Amino acid sequence: MIPGGSAYTADNPILFLLNLIGSLVCHQLPDRTLWIGGYYLPVCARDTGAYVGFLLGYFLLPMRRKHSSGPPNLWITLMMLAPMMFDAGTQWIGLRTSTNEVRLFTGLLFGIGLAPLLVYVLSLIPASRRVPVLKNSLPETTELDSKDPWLSNRSLLLGLPIALALYLVIDSLSGSTNTIFYWSLSPLIIGSAVWHIFFLPVFLVILIAWDSKIKARISRMPPTVPALESGVSGLAHRHQKALISSQKTRTEHAEKLVTTKPPPAVPKRNYHWIRHPTDRRHHDPNSRRLLLGSDTWNSRWRIRNR
Repeated sequence: MIPGGSAYTADNPILFLLNLIGSLVCHQLPDRTLWIGGYYLPVCARDTGAYVGFLLGYFLLPMRRKHSSGPPNLWITLMMLAPMMFDAGTQWIGLRTSTNEVRLFTGLLFGIGLAPLLVYVLSLIPASRRVPVLKNSLPETTELDSKDPWLSNRSLLLGLPIALALYLVIDSLSGSTNTIFYWSLSPLIIGSAVWHIFFLPVFLVILIAWDSKIKARISRMPPTVPALESGVSGLAHRHQKALISSQKTRTEHAEKLVTTKPPPAVPKRNYHWIRHPTDRRHHDPNSRRLLLGSDTWNSRWRIRNR
């Protein structure tokens, strides 16, 4: 564990716990670790950039396109991952010696570029869409050969200026003695490390086992039961069955109307008006006009069936 004075004794249990967790995922060499707020950070400069970069990469997800199904642009993602791999690889084989500034910046690029790709890979497991926290953040469908990326190229390239801005902020805090900077940064680093190193692999194993269990249950279903692949319920099947039944009912009703004999025609009755013989105001005995001044026309006109 890196030295830090009395901060690493039992008088500082929280600080001790942060550095204990950091020692599980990092070598914690003092010459490769940033000194901020009077203490060394729990992990080295490269890991600091990577774990903080993961968190920043998740902040790009609100700019995702839900109805797109392709992965993030692989060339842009590789462009953001390659600097850290080159820096770490050349230093590991002894070609060169890196600096904390380079380690920090390349780590930030690595984390920001890899986070959206991790979320997309997670969506390839159908059971992940059943998790309430994830279903609104994952693409609706996934097609690896699609040319329509789920996260647009512009949104992914936005990670470059974000990484540069955060690098300048963290680099300016290096060597400071204000402890608030340490306590603002260290919990984020350790939280990101615990999630990505310990919880995420276990979560992936649980999702894969859950998905296998669902597929095994579907395979044992009888043919009459609608399949429930990819978390889709039998609602669509029942709706289609109801539509077929309704169409069949309408067809039977139409055939019944065609085959049913029409009712017998009612003989038409012809009526004509005749003048009452006592009405002397009409000079024409065959007139059918009703005089407007007649107040007893019901008694003066009769209806006769021919």
